[in-house]
Amino acid sequence: SWRAAEADEFGELVISHGVAGMIPVNLFTQFKVGLKYALLLLWPLNQSVDHGVPFEAGFPGLGAIVGIVFTLGLGALFFVCRRIAPLVSLAIAFFLAPLSLFYFVPAADVMVERRLYLPLAGFALMTGSAFCPISNLFATHNAENRKWKKIFCLSSLWD
Repeated sequence: SWRAAEADEFGELVISHGVAGMIPVNLFTQFKVGLKYALLLLWPLNQSVDHGVPFEAGFPGLGAIVGIVFTLGLGALFFVCRRIAPLVSLAIAFFLAPLSLFYFVPAADVMVERRLYLPLAGFALMTGSAFCPISNLFATHNAENRKWKKIFCLSSLWD
């Protein structure tokens, strides 16, 4: 089975690198996985039970480096949006906080969908907050339209 093969690869890496040596391997692998999760949320093509994400042993590849830049960019956006757009900042926190836990906790299964449950809430908040300014373009400012605008923005939170 693919899970057994993945666990074997993880076990071999632990034996060859040691437990302390697995920290950078896992860190770079999870940066790549976080980027892949974000791309799959934006463009859900080629969904699979096994995404085939190999461990990043040695010098990090392009996917891990882009994942580092993506994660640092989201972290910077979190701090920039704290006062300007707190809902966006909350959405980023919901997306990054659960995923970043696995940056430091090694796991044999590199990329599984069950790790996306809480980050999906952040993604839904981000999508809903993006629809609110769009709905402002089409709404006049009477009480009836404001009610429908709120319903539209809240309904975009439920997937």
